[in-house]
Amino acid sequence: METIITAKILGVAKLLDKKLRKYTFFNTQTGIKDSFLTDKKVNHIPEIAGRLELSISESESDKYFQDFNQNIYKFELPELVKFEEPLEEKVIEIIKPKKIITKLAPWQISKLRAKGFSWLEIREFCNVSEWTIRRWKKEVTNKEKNKLVDQLKLVTMIYLF
Repeated sequence: METIITAKILGVAKLLDKKLRKYTFFNTQTGIKDSFLTDKKVNHIPEIAGRLELSISESESDKYFQDFNQNIYKFELPELVKFEEPLEEKVIEIIKPKKIITKLAPWQISKLRAKGFSWLEIREFCNVSEWTIRRWKKEVTNKEKNKLVDQLKLVTMIYLF
């Protein structure tokens, strides 16, 4: 009787008489690939090595299956996902309320800038980008320019008449 301490069963093939099966195994200690015959199905988990017991025929040409025992109790599966913090905190963090945008009037932006607040500080307060703050400031300047142009047109029209 031959005992192979660590062997992995690689595959199975049915022979022509359909009563025997030929299993291919890999001896992980010696690195040799070999096979054995059996008349019953061998229960095994692929890719897990186990203790294989074989009986060798008198001609030493064939090996016959006796027992295959995998120590699946000692085998530990690696954790697929390992959380540093509890999952509930992550879920709460993902499901945030919508971002609240505080829109400032252009005169408010001008006053804040006059008091020494940077564009970055104003942006953080309003929860928008720096360029949005600058665009809000320009909106009034454009409106003021349009008002001035309208007033100039009105004055020139009155002056001409």
